[in-house]
Amino acid sequence: MTATEERLVQLAAEYLDLGRSPDLDRTFADSGVSSVDALSFLRAVTREFNLLITAGDCAGLSTLRDVAALVDGHAN
Repeated sequence: MTATEERLVQLAAEYLDLGRSPDLDRTFADSGVSSVDALSFLRAVTREFNLLITAGDCAGLSTLRDVAALVDGHAN
């Protein structure tokens, strides 16, 4: 697990009420995360990693691993 993935798992545990440990490969929908909660989580991610994420960036995000790839892609 990368450092970004580890931090995202921590943030997901803090911001999303999953009832279990976050899974990097399980979709937000399969995890029972509403679109409103997913957007709130992404706002927390943007603050944590000091990013500007556009609506277009969010279109393909369905798992924590997708979010980690986006974060790491913005870091380059």
